[in-house]
Amino acid sequence: MTNSVRVDVVVNQSELRVGADFTVLWDDYSTRKDAISLPEYVEAHADRLRLHFAEFIDQVAQTPLSGGSVSELLLIREDFSYWWMTLFASTRWDPTSNITHAVKLLAFVEICEQIAATNISVRLTNHQVSAAIHTYCRSRKISTTEKPLSRNRPSIRRLQLRSIAAIGKFATTHRSVKMLNGNSKAKTLIVDHLVRFNESAIEDGRYDSQYWNALDKVLPTHTSGISWVHHYVPGPRSISTTEQLLSTLNTTSVSKHAQFESRLTASCVFPILRELRQLRRIARASREHSSFFIDTSSGVDFTALFAKQWNESLCGSTATRHLIILRQQEALLKSLPTQKTGLFLCENQPWEAAFTYAWHKHGHDKLVAVVHAPIRFWDFRYFTLARALRESPHNPTNKPIPSVVAVNSNISRTFMENAQAPSHRVFEVESLMFDYLIATNPVQVTQKDVLLVVGDFFPHLNERLIELIRKTHYIHTTNLEIVFKPHPMNTKLPDLSGLPHVRIATSDLRDLLPRTHTAVSCNSSTAALESFIYGVKTISYVDPEALNSSPLRGVSGAMFVTSSEQLDVALTENRSDNQQSHSLLVLDPLTPRWKALLA
Repeated sequence: MTNSVRVDVVVNQSELRVGADFTVLWDDYSTRKDAISLPEYVEAHADRLRLHFAEFIDQVAQTPLSGGSVSELLLIREDFSYWWMTLFASTRWDPTSNITHAVKLLAFVEICEQIAATNISVRLTNHQVSAAIHTYCRSRKISTTEKPLSRNRPSIRRLQLRSIAAIGKFATTHRSVKMLNGNSKAKTLIVDHLVRFNESAIEDGRYDSQYWNALDKVLPTHTSGISWVHHYVPGPRSISTTEQLLSTLNTTSVSKHAQFESRLTASCVFPILRELRQLRRIARASREHSSFFIDTSSGVDFTALFAKQWNESLCGSTATRHLIILRQQEALLKSLPTQKTGLFLCENQPWEAAFTYAWHKHGHDKLVAVVHAPIRFWDFRYFTLARALRESPHNPTNKPIPSVVAVNSNISRTFMENAQAPSHRVFEVESLMFDYLIATNPVQVTQKDVLLVVGDFFPHLNERLIELIRKTHYIHTTNLEIVFKPHPMNTKLPDLSGLPHVRIATSDLRDLLPRTHTAVSCNSSTAALESFIYGVKTISYVDPEALNSSPLRGVSGAMFVTSSEQLDVALTENRSDNQQSHSLLVLDPLTPRWKALLA
């Protein structure tokens, strides 16, 4: 008779109960021998799990449906597959993508196989994860103590109505937005995000962006001939206000500026509706395919995690927006004279596939994908990109790729090498965004130590970080001054009550670091890298609900904490000397590598 092995799956240690042979903590670190921490297991087996999930993404693309593979059926142009614009293929970096849960699910199944689990009790608040575990139990004939949760699949019909409504909404919100003037004689096109720029400089005819510091040194002969296309970033300015801002810039600048998404022309509407019907047919076919989201190597069914975003990509308002972007990029790049050089901020977003495809389709020259920040270990966006760089550009289903990917750090170069990107497609250049770190001043420690708390893009992470700091003993027993700096794209303040000597700072990080003794941030923030290189004692909080996405992961001298107790200890420790910081970013005021790349 086979021994019974009971496994409890709970969120954290507070939910431990007697009776289980093993307890798996889904979103917590373990301080007990009778509990297995899934975040710790993931980090211990990171290389294997990352590769496993990356291969699963490729598997879905090759899944046979009626008439061909998924990527073949999504050929909405004879040489471009819409697959690369789906949310699933772009592996977007946010908590709603469910990628973290997918990796944890692979790890959980490994654990269950190792201990030969026969009974699994699931007590999680995330219904999608619970449904995925129950599906796994049924496939392995493992008993469960809870009733399986029903799959909450969105109605394709409802999504279809939303997609059509999205056309009208887009036409209304972008009615005043003009496309870049195709009569421009500029031979250089740059695409970026309209954030992190000096708005006061616009009246003087200057576009002063942190993303492109020292660009005049990189393109000294072309500064009068640059066309700029900017992604609108929701924030204090509306789309129409942003259009007025760019109009002012165009009247005072020699370069030309426009928003990435422009007003919708009537000639685009009917082709988009036809393409939506094509995508809807594929969505229905994939829905009827019983093993569409089942990983063949592990048997894990990811349907509960990814069905919603998959259907949204093919049938919802997201599909409409992506098809509009494709049409507009084709029109834009057809209207421009042959561009010698194109640069865009690279994050493997759906629009990049459309832009890159249209760039090559209309015969433009060198296209450079600029990775403006160090690549994190768990960032599947760049893992997907690295794998695409290996493929033949002549296969119509393959991802449209840039001429070269420009990286500005040893971390990123190593990442691309480990992902087996061809060396001739990856070019190491100087960091433009972080060039202020070239000449750093010694940290000026004041009588009252200053703790800089760097806000995150995601509000829920800010709340967790503040709660962690609030619970530390050290901040309540010293004269520590706490400075909270909001993220430039998230100005919503967390609850700062209970923090002594706290103030809000809106200055740039470069202005705050000289008087900072210690910096604390969530582990996904690039600010940790900046403060670390500057010489400030840097502490990163690793959220157990997420993967360790710190740019300092694996870097000697970097400090990570998972609890208020660990933070207490870290705050009292001396700043460790590190010998690695100078090599983390490529820094050179003369930018010889950029000049060589764009010569």
